[in-house]
Amino acid sequence: YDKTKKEIQIFRLGFPGKSREIYLKYIFKDIKSIRLSISEGINPKREIYLCTKDQRQIPVTRVGEPLLLSKIEEEAVDLANFLSV
Repeated sequence: YDKTKKEIQIFRLGFPGKSREIYLKYIFKDIKSIRLSISEGINPKREIYLCTKDQRQIPVTRVGEPLLLSKIEEEAVDLANFLSV
């Protein structure tokens, strides 16, 4: 996140192969909202998504062990305040 340039850059490694790198770049005004997805049960998931104006949902949280509910809520609020959404 770069507040001076008002842009978000996300880099991820995808599946093995030639084009395994995923690079996304958005400007702040393209971000519509922050979505928090929580599902409990045998395989609990707690994820934060960036929702864009063109209806895309980009996951922001890491894959792995789910974070505490209070921790993930705090991260979502901090991100929303930083992006002013």
